[in-house]
Amino acid sequence: MYFKRGFFAFSLLIIACSTFAQTKTSKKEADFITACKGVVSSIYKRDIKKLNAYINPKYGLYTLYSPGVSDNFVNEKKIGRGSPLDNHLSLTLNDLPITKPDFVKNLFKYGKLPQWQWIEDEGVWSKTGFFADTIKKYQPLTEAANFLISNNEGDQYSKKELRTIKLIESQCRKVVFAPDKESGLIFYMIYINSKWYLAIFEAAFDVNDI
Repeated sequence: MYFKRGFFAFSLLIIACSTFAQTKTSKKEADFITACKGVVSSIYKRDIKKLNAYINPKYGLYTLYSPGVSDNFVNEKKIGRGSPLDNHLSLTLNDLPITKPDFVKNLFKYGKLPQWQWIEDEGVWSKTGFFADTIKKYQPLTEAANFLISNNEGDQYSKKELRTIKLIESQCRKVVFAPDKESGLIFYMIYINSKWYLAIFEAAFDVNDI
């Protein structure tokens, strides 16, 4: 009898722990979708104040951009008018203006990301929609830094910073918002202390960046 009671109590504990874990996971994913939508809306509105709320105060935000042949990036703890990301947002939204986000038409999905490709000298997405990749790990910052270092242009990257960006990349999810064939946004979200943050924003991209 004692064994049966103990086994029953243990079973209840396992069920309770499993339910708690599922609830916690569900909330994490719900918060993720809400954060992704918030980032897209804030970028569309150029709402710097709301975007800053999505930046982790410790790690800041990395903006990946293409000043020439190779990619480069900057890190900011906070976005301000005229700051690197603010300037890149202007250029990005001018080059690839997005319409007002419609999250009913563009339902959030997990899966293979749209590919940016060139067709008759015009850049277009392989498919449209709002997607996040939770499986593959991307290293856009590391790749950019390694390329610059190999070409003797990456002296500004310390070993500590390279370790930091690798840590961030290992925990990021890549997100693509492509409301139509010609426009879109690419960014990466990271989960820190039970909150989702905007970790990386790709200000410029082509077929080699996807």
